[in-house]
Amino acid sequence: MTPTRVVLRAVLCAACSMLGVAPLVSAHGPLHEQIAALTLRIERQPRDAFLYLRRGDLHAQDGDTRAALSDYDRAAWLDPAEVEVDLARGRTLSAAGRFAEAKAALDRYLDQRPDDPDARTERARTLSKLGRPDAAVGDYTRAIREREARGRVVADDYLERAQALVKAGGHRSEALRGLDEGIARLGPLASLELYALDLELASARYDEALAPASGGRTVATAGALARAPSRDPRASGARRRSPNRLRPGARDPRRPALPAT
Repeated sequence: MTPTRVVLRAVLCAACSMLGVAPLVSAHGPLHEQIAALTLRIERQPRDAFLYLRRGDLHAQDGDTRAALSDYDRAAWLDPAEVEVDLARGRTLSAAGRFAEAKAALDRYLDQRPDDPDARTERARTLSKLGRPDAAVGDYTRAIREREARGRVVADDYLERAQALVKAGGHRSEALRGLDEGIARLGPLASLELYALDLELASARYDEALAPASGGRTVATAGALARAPSRDPRASGARRRSPNRLRPGARDPRRPALPAT
């Protein structure tokens, strides 16, 4: 779409709004239209670093890594103090599979903004891709703590940290503690419960996996467990008993009944 057509469409939208008619194009239209609109603004304000940063983000969303990085370079040249450029670079380079370059950009950003949990998570993922899950664990933990301070923890941090712990050397017990920490804060989310269940079965902790009354997984995992292949005769037998043992309020058959009063 030509710049002239973009302007004409914007005028049409404004006229429709004044007449109470639904506009043809939303403020967040297709990426190419947003890019064209920003290009017009850049022509009028060629020294505005933020416009280049924003257009670079749109190019990145569109999968045009080269154009995105070019805009980020221009933004950094115009405003060397704009630290957000390195965060944007890091995300774009990581999405393009250029993980070493992504880490370098994220390192620079975190040197200036060490408390940014989103950047911590982004670098943790990049470190995992670089085969450094042990280092990723530290960034995931820092991201979790920073999000806790803001009251907005997310499940992905707990899940991905647990996966990194396992990759770093099979630290299943520590991974399980971290998952249970997430479950305590966010509730029994299926993504956390199912991975915890898988780790417990892999560690031959069948009783804990199958007996919520004794501190094991919740009913949310019962269906997945019933479909899972047997890894041990005890697991198979436990699955046959699991409907009763997983039902809320069901008594653990291993525990003696309370005396009558």
